[in-house]
Amino acid sequence: MNFAEIANGRISVWAQTLEKFLARWAPFVLVLTALIYYSTYYRTGLNLGGEGGLNAVLAMRLMEGQRPIVDTFLGYNLLWFYPLVALFKITGPDYIAMRFFFFALCILNALLGFGIVRAVTRQAWLATAVGVILVLVPGMMFRNYMGLIGVLPMFAFLKGYVFPASSTRRQIARMGFVGVALSITFLMRIEPSLLLCLIWLGLAILYPLGARDHFTTRLRTTFLGTLLGVVLLVGIHGAVTWHAYERGFGTAFLDQYTNYIGMLRYELQREIQKLSPPPTPAISTSSTANAAPNPSITPAPKSDEGRDARLARPPLLKIWQAERPSNRFLGLGMYFPVFWISGFVTVAALLLGVSIFRGDEKSKAHALVILVTTGCALTLFPQYFFFRPDAPHFSEFMIPFLPAVACSAYAFWKSAYDARSHIWRTSAWIAVILSALLVPIYFKAIMPREEAGTIILYDELAEFRGLNNVHVKVLPEDAPVLAGLRDAVLNHAAPREYVICYPYSPTINFMTDRPSYEYDLYIDDTVAGGSFQKEAKERIEKFRPAVIVIDNRAINHTERSRFKNWAADLTAFISDTYQSVGNFEVGGREIEVYARPDKVRP
Repeated sequence: MNFAEIANGRISVWAQTLEKFLARWAPFVLVLTALIYYSTYYRTGLNLGGEGGLNAVLAMRLMEGQRPIVDTFLGYNLLWFYPLVALFKITGPDYIAMRFFFFALCILNALLGFGIVRAVTRQAWLATAVGVILVLVPGMMFRNYMGLIGVLPMFAFLKGYVFPASSTRRQIARMGFVGVALSITFLMRIEPSLLLCLIWLGLAILYPLGARDHFTTRLRTTFLGTLLGVVLLVGIHGAVTWHAYERGFGTAFLDQYTNYIGMLRYELQREIQKLSPPPTPAISTSSTANAAPNPSITPAPKSDEGRDARLARPPLLKIWQAERPSNRFLGLGMYFPVFWISGFVTVAALLLGVSIFRGDEKSKAHALVILVTTGCALTLFPQYFFFRPDAPHFSEFMIPFLPAVACSAYAFWKSAYDARSHIWRTSAWIAVILSALLVPIYFKAIMPREEAGTIILYDELAEFRGLNNVHVKVLPEDAPVLAGLRDAVLNHAAPREYVICYPYSPTINFMTDRPSYEYDLYIDDTVAGGSFQKEAKERIEKFRPAVIVIDNRAINHTERSRFKNWAADLTAFISDTYQSVGNFEVGGREIEVYARPDKVRP
């Protein structure tokens, strides 16, 4: 036996040992990795315009008895905020406790991603690798529900409609769990869940097809299982609807669903019109006056010009013109799924048709693995590719997309080798290699980016404290500025006095524990109607806030999107009627603080 044979034998033994270890202990390895990794930066960074502040402020409003949707605009559904309400009832409004909660969601997403890949491939090492990547890049912090919306239904669909259970009853129960999973996703965010329902419908139809000897049995199974899922979905929503009517926001709660259907229809029509050569008349958007707190779910904007200004996705042929290497890879990563999905979905559709025609259950399962995992990931595709093409939203999409890539590449490879075709096998190897390329591209684009939830690397950090346990580490030059901003608000606004932050800085409200009267805490140049400035003046005169904070950052990456530019009349009104008590620059933000004249000491 030569050296090469000995070396190969040892590598094989080590690989088998590692596989056996991970098959048993991988979930514990992932949890331990996450705890060590997140402990290094769980208190690092503070985004004044981040969704952490928004989630916390809205949770506090709900704790105080305000009705969701009616009294305060949520933008997302109830389950996005109710867990925080429950948490704050135990801990009190607490920024660090809220971070722990969202890191726990990150771990859950990684474990589900691991479970999906393990169930499809039976390869613990591959499933663990995907899980570790999901731990290292958990997606935008304080929005980690988005990853769950992708991976939870993916897991439920595969278990219910693709992988056979040990008995018919268990298969029906698994199908019923799909209804529970979609209830959770609907109660977090509606529009991706509507797309998930299309996948559910397709699976229910496809389940009995191809099984020639068991068609009747499988038809009965899918009917009973899907019916059970629908009953559970309706039952859970019925209970929540009863709660909503008891609290006085039942009609508003149900109206969300029809409104989002209309929004999806509008956006689809708009994208189709963009592809049409002749110009078409602008669609009226008069019914979409309220803005969502996150731009990715904002209803149709007020003008095409403003909407187009929000798209920051680089043209495909100009990706490598970006100054920063990470932005070049980010642009490449954003387009990668388009080409990857086109190829894999085409292959899966052909494979599905052939397998159903031939009655080949194994090939049908491979095709459904590709279609289900890719389809679930695609429900998060529009938000980053069309609405908000940036690193935070791209990282959210990757939570379900990475398991989809691993599972689809494996399914394609297995199907090709089962077919024993040299062409198919060569194509499968090419597909696997291209799929693997996504990992280095993704890491070059994302690591480290604070906005994608990854580790935050600074040579030196300083402590900053605010109210509600906002106890974080920030850059040394930012700490005194944040302290000055905090004090400028606290020195001129007593507890329970209003502090208004334009266009969107809810973290200031939370770290100073001062409320806002605004129904919707988010506004920008693309969603503000023509009457916004006039109505904002009237609200200022009515509620007489103690402090008004203006953040003049280019919120949509255009000069027009600076508040002082698109809201010049309102800015002039504030500067004329209120007194400037501080100007601060932190993290590229130019922040002005104004106090009501009677709150300023002579």
